[in-house]
Amino acid sequence: MSKDITLAKVALKLLLKRLDQKAAENPHCRRLDGTLRAWFTSREAAEAVEATHPNYHGDVAHLCQHCGYWHLSRPQWLEAERRTN
Repeated sequence: MSKDITLAKVALKLLLKRLDQKAAENPHCRRLDGTLRAWFTSREAAEAVEATHPNYHGDVAHLCQHCGYWHLSRPQWLEAERRTN
């Protein structure tokens, strides 16, 4: 095995380990029934899903203060959460 391939494998292992650590530090949000919520790394990605997926039509992209990722939610849900906080 060449030195470049060995270095690439080591780098990949380190990257995967760091991603696992990051996921453990910042777990994704779950619904009340325990299933994972849809999450996005950018507002643009969330809005692209909203525009193309019928289940999310009319939802608003917002940055979650719990997990740090973007979610899509109904405007009335966000308003209700804002009033309770």
